[in-house]
Parts: sequence; structure tokens; C-alpha cells
Amino acid sequence: MGVAALVPAGVCCAETAVNEEIQLMPKAEDSIELEIQATLMPSNDPESNDPEKERLRTSLKDFWTQSLRGRPIKILREVASAVERSEVNFKLNSQLDQFRIEQRGAAIEVALADVMEVYSLEDDGAEVFPQGIVASLTEEERPLLMRVIYAVKGGKHKMASVCLLETTVASRQQFSETMRVLHLKAVAARKGSRSHISFERLPAQPEVASQASGNVFF
Repeated sequence: MGVAALVPAGVCCAETAVNEEIQLMPKAEDSIELEIQATLMPSNDPESNDPEKERLRTSLKDFWTQSLRGRPIKILREVASAVERSEVNFKLNSQLDQFRIEQRGAAIEVALADVMEVYSLEDDGAEVFPQGIVASLTEEERPLLMRVIYAVKGGKHKMASVCLLETTVASRQQFSETMRVLHLKAVAARKGSRSHISFERLPAQPEVASQASGNVFF
């Protein structure tokens, strides 16, 4: 599943406010714990009480549950010489292999296997972010900025990106960590394997970030 262009969000999505509580589909809700077990504890590994896996399990379940309902987040984009900020709705699908960002009856959909990197200003530095967006931040906002870079199937650019602003450092760390896990899981599923997931973070790649288009929708 590739990246969809700007598409109408449909009546249900258009009428749903960003902060409105949405009832989870029973199938998606019931499958969360099984998905976490399969992701963090492959079948060939003995069950473990490893505190780090316990922490990850709790973090993943919290993020997945919120994102299946839809979680509010801010998007930043450069328009001419200004930086626009908008509140959008970030959602995962029930198969946990695609994310969707919705705003004002429009949406973009991205396959998690196509996500190339999730950068944070705090961890990766300003060189992998658009200069105008970094300059627009307050000191309190700097640790909250992220940039999701993903591959595009067709179109003018081979890569695109979106800059997002979380509400707390903890939620930004949770977003980055969970998106990385889901990306690796989606890549393994696309290849038809269940590879063990490594949480080792690779160094930032400014040359990749510089090739990604910054303004992709809305």
C-alpha cells in the first residue's frame, strides 16, 4: 500500500471533531495485546519479564489505542516566508500498517513500510529540519518537534515529509519509538517474514532529509 494523494475524508471523518471520542472496533481493540506480543516477543523467544520490554509494551498499547481512535497533533509547514500551524488528527488503521492524517475533510495516507525516518530536533539536530520551521519555535517547543520522512510512489518527489509538534517530550518520544516499531513490523510483513525487531537507532542522515519535500498536504 503506497501513499495516497489528497483525498476526501468521507462523511464520517468530516463530521468527527479532532477531540471527539470514537469507539474502537472490537477486532482492533482485542488484537492490540496480541500484536504487541508478536512484535516484542517473537515465537522463537522465551517469554521474558525484561523491564524494558514491559515498558515498551505499555507504551505501545497506549499509543496504538489512542491512534486507533485518533489523536490530535499539530502540523507545521512553510508557506512563502511564514510558518503555518494547524491541529490535525493522526490515526492508525486497524491493521496497524498505515497512518492517516486528517484535517478539514481532507486526508493523506501513508503505508508504515514506506516511512524512512522519524527525526526529532532534540535527538537529531536542526540540519535535518527546514530552517524556517526551526526558527519559528519557542525554546519550550524545540524538544517537541518531529519530522516524518517517507517514500512516495510516483509523483514529482521520491520522498516527502511532514513536520509535527507534540504536546510533551514524553509523547514525542512515544510517537517516535512506536512509529519505528510499526515501520519495522510493516517492512517484515511486506517481505513475508517475522524478523526480530532491533531498537538500535541509526545516525541522522541530512542528505536524505534534504531530498524530502517539506510541504506535502493541507
